[in-house]
Amino acid sequence: MTCVASVNERARNVSTSNTVVAGAATGFITRFAVTPLDVIKIRMQLQAEPIAHGGGKYRGTWHCFQTVVFEEGATALWRGHIAQQLLSVSYSAIQFPLFEYFRAQLAHRIASPTEVDFVAGGAAALGATLVTHPFDTVRTRMASQGRVPHYHGYVHAIRHLIKTRTLYAGLGPNVLAVVPYIGTAFASYGWFHRMLEDSQPRHLLNSLIAGWGAGVLSKGIVYPLDVIKKRLQVQGFEEARRHFGTTNRYANAVHALTQILKIEGMAALYKGFQPTILKSAFSTMITFFCYDLILDAYDKHNTQQST
Repeated sequence: MTCVASVNERARNVSTSNTVVAGAATGFITRFAVTPLDVIKIRMQLQAEPIAHGGGKYRGTWHCFQTVVFEEGATALWRGHIAQQLLSVSYSAIQFPLFEYFRAQLAHRIASPTEVDFVAGGAAALGATLVTHPFDTVRTRMASQGRVPHYHGYVHAIRHLIKTRTLYAGLGPNVLAVVPYIGTAFASYGWFHRMLEDSQPRHLLNSLIAGWGAGVLSKGIVYPLDVIKKRLQVQGFEEARRHFGTTNRYANAVHALTQILKIEGMAALYKGFQPTILKSAFSTMITFFCYDLILDAYDKHNTQQST
């Protein structure tokens, strides 16, 4: 058994396997709760036409929600959910133990706990992303399909992506986005949590409030890279998205950025930002709250077992 500080810095009597289970369970709970917002976000991110002026299929977050439910049914809000759960569970199961490891290694080398959290969070995100990116590509393809699906199921989607060598499409901008995003999320969560602990120690709401603040701050910084990543992940998928409106071809991340700015303008880099902020704040809040709650349960159980 090892002593793990976790993201709220309170030492706990938990093992590495406990952090893996806590991370996986947290990923499952969070993903189920936020999948509808993620589907809406992806639909809006992939729309080439302006959103606010009614030139495209979706005219805003609420309109996108209504359109998806009306045309495709409420279950469409969970389209690609299995791939998303595979992504979320595996990502969290890798990310949290890596974060704990890197944080322990850096604690005696870097004085500032915020800097430690940022570096450890970014390193953990890099490792988890390299392993789980194919799940992200699959769920993006599945979530971006319309009423008539291009893929007949997950096996068909995976086989096609392997055949076309696009399982790792968008990996570059994903890494560029996720490392500072997760690093900032861990660092800002720790900072908010320490500030709240000073005023109301060990309060249940501390994790929720700190998680909400961390989600808003971290996602707002790196959002344009997420839009570029999503555009790259659906390259070669134009036939399935024909009824959604205009589709553009991009050679790489830099070409995607320049073309989006040239054709759609700066605002296009923030398409789907409203549901994303709601999703990010909500998911980060749930993630840190559930992770701390599960580790607290393990801590209590392990302490009782050892006495």
